[in-house]
Amino acid sequence: MPRPYATILSTPGLIPRLLAVLMSAMPLGMLSLAIVLSVREWTGSFGAAGVISGLFSGGNALGLALQGAAIDRFGARRTIVTSGLLCTAMLFCLLLSGQLGAPLALTALAAASSGVTIPAVTAAVRAWLGRALSGPVLQSGAYALLAALFQAGVTIGPAAVSLALIVHEPSLAISAAGLLVLAATVLLARADDGVPPPREARSRRRGAQGALRGRGFLTLMVLTFLHGAALGVTVLAISALATETSRPVLAGIALTVLAIGEMSGALVYGAVAWPGSRRSRLPAVQAMAVLAALGVFLSTGQPALLLAAMFVAGALAAPVAVLTSSLLDVVVHEGAVGRAYTVIVASGLVATALGNAGAGQLVGAVGARGLLLVPALSIAAAATWTLARRGTLRRSSPPVSEAAAATDDTGGRA
Repeated sequence: MPRPYATILSTPGLIPRLLAVLMSAMPLGMLSLAIVLSVREWTGSFGAAGVISGLFSGGNALGLALQGAAIDRFGARRTIVTSGLLCTAMLFCLLLSGQLGAPLALTALAAASSGVTIPAVTAAVRAWLGRALSGPVLQSGAYALLAALFQAGVTIGPAAVSLALIVHEPSLAISAAGLLVLAATVLLARADDGVPPPREARSRRRGAQGALRGRGFLTLMVLTFLHGAALGVTVLAISALATETSRPVLAGIALTVLAIGEMSGALVYGAVAWPGSRRSRLPAVQAMAVLAALGVFLSTGQPALLLAAMFVAGALAAPVAVLTSSLLDVVVHEGAVGRAYTVIVASGLVATALGNAGAGQLVGAVGARGLLLVPALSIAAAATWTLARRGTLRRSSPPVSEAAAATDDTGGRA
């Protein structure tokens, strides 16, 4: 095992938290599809199924931001236990409303409420890691593990829905998701804290108020939005390409390979102490991601090459996400990390949805291959933005921890 990971995994309270991240990510991969299939079975309408699944996804984005602020203000344990119990209850209300033939509005309300309350376990663990570990090398390794486990859970989710269909029916997947949410909540609630909470409630409030106004945070949010839009376009373009070339299985395989690339890239990146500062490394990795996106665009005629290019694109997307997360420790106050992280994630989710929707409108005009040029342009814009604003990614506020205060963003002593 690479040495950084051995050190990271020996941190008291970390392993239960990582297991909670995996368990909480699986429902995110399961529920959108499970809700579509279940509502279609209950109502006979794909239109209603799409709307209700969309309400769940929209609620999830909103709930992320709300829970991030609550984590900073009230603490992770109280926030996650409350949201986890509410989410479990709402998921079973969703099941009951559908199976008992309740008015569609009640089913929609239960789905939206489930999305809002699905516990932000990853955000809670991310905020805790910034205090539990000191130094960019260990923090980046921990954030890489976090990203890999989250991606693994999301990737496993659709396969779990398929298993539910084989065993029983899609509503079984909703039940399983509710139990996973409950298990993740219990794991996090019982995990050894290991580190003290943020220093002062007053510091929390001050940090949270300034978190969304800092120039460095704006830099990270915009680049996340541009990368999210690129992902949304890629998902639709690959699906359209599979249809155009009469290879229906290509889309699922290609997107799975992309996810495997992301997991592999995160683990490899976190295992190495890379030279240079994080703010200098980020645009360099983004430039390589542009080349990978161009590789996807150029390999559309050769399925084997396309899959290889998708793997590389995923492997390079992961370090961008890890660097973005780790730079939050530089540009945001300790008391605002939870809120800042969830807003960053929510902006990426919104951008992915917008990219997907926009690509759907453009595909008829430019074709699937033409669409695949857009992600390269979007990532290039993100790299240019990051390079131009690299100076905003310096520490200009109280550090995340006393240990972090003694280091610059290269990992050396200040």
